[in-house]
Amino acid sequence: NLRNQNLFAFLCSHEIFNDVCSDVVAQAVTADKESGGILHLDWRRVGRSTSAAVISDDFPFLAWSRGLWSASEAAVAWVHASNMSPLLAGWLTNPLVVAFIKMATTQLIYEPVSSAGFLSINALMKGGGLRACYREIKAKLMTAWKDGLVYWSCAHMVVFLMPVWWLQPLADNVATLFFNAYLSVLANKAIDDEDGDGNGNGDGDGDGSDQHGVDGTLGLVG
Repeated sequence: NLRNQNLFAFLCSHEIFNDVCSDVVAQAVTADKESGGILHLDWRRVGRSTSAAVISDDFPFLAWSRGLWSASEAAVAWVHASNMSPLLAGWLTNPLVVAFIKMATTQLIYEPVSSAGFLSINALMKGGGLRACYREIKAKLMTAWKDGLVYWSCAHMVVFLMPVWWLQPLADNVATLFFNAYLSVLANKAIDDEDGDGNGNGDGDGDGSDQHGVDGTLGLVG
């Protein structure tokens, strides 16, 4: 049907829309209170955050969730076909147990790699080099992983309990909308300039994009 024929395009467009909204939300919640209700959106920052999210999370999670789905389906079929006791087989193939294994694997492997990618790509797109990427990861990755531990543990249990695969990235997008807003705030937060090189300005490109943008404004009365 039409949905299946355009499923990949639908999922990608949904993810990109969420990524744009995430950075807009991040800029809104960190805007200066003296702005008089006008949100000065930095569109270059929106572009950076969206690009970083697409590369580090959107496409990778499509592949990751699809791989986990296929692997779990094969594992469940193998357990049912084995000589395992019915009680143990039933426990191992319980949807809650399967979802928990997927969630734990995602928390331990996927999430730190994805967050590291987001922070690194942001640093590179601000004009920083490998040193800037290293400083971002060193200063912020553990914080991002720990802050997301409870959030993603709960969210991914819901995600991996979805009965069909294509619902999983959709459910993940809803949770990602809020977490990517957090990551955007974190990625644009200043790092103490321990090396004395004058680059610990949070944004790293000298455009002050962690405060106000220069590419346009969006009037939001707050």
